[in-house]
Amino acid sequence: MKKKRILLLLALSVFASCAMATRNRENECIKPRFSKFLPEQYAEDTRIEVSPGSEFSFVASGNTMPDTIKVAVKKIEAEITIEDRDILYKVSGKLPDSLAGTFARITISAKGDSGKSETACRLAKGGWLIKITEKAEADEEIDEKVDDEEQDDTEEGDVSETP
Repeated sequence: MKKKRILLLLALSVFASCAMATRNRENECIKPRFSKFLPEQYAEDTRIEVSPGSEFSFVASGNTMPDTIKVAVKKIEAEITIEDRDILYKVSGKLPDSLAGTFARITISAKGDSGKSETACRLAKGGWLIKITEKAEADEEIDEKVDDEEQDDTEEGDVSETP
């Protein structure tokens, strides 16, 4: 009889501790995750560079509270667009035109949704390093076209002056 009571108490205590653990897990906060960074992170082997004003994007996990997402490029707050894709958020924006010929870190911060309430929990931080060229590719293309046109004008002028 005594053994049955001990076993019953033991079984009840195991059941109670499992129930409490499950309840705590439901209220637990999971940090948001960030991935699929574009442009890709700068690395010595790839040496990918982007122009000032270029677009950037990344994905935030579905447990992210979208209204808490903040993005800064080299400590300059970036204007972003957040697209809800059911199980994740696609975040995009543009690099500041004022940043040229420099390395810059795109820094992200956001809070996770606790799942049970509208309150935020656990702040997550992430980001990646990029290299920004001296000037925009479009500016370089315009400069090249102007140079080509000037060269064509000079060549045409040389032809018309010869007797």
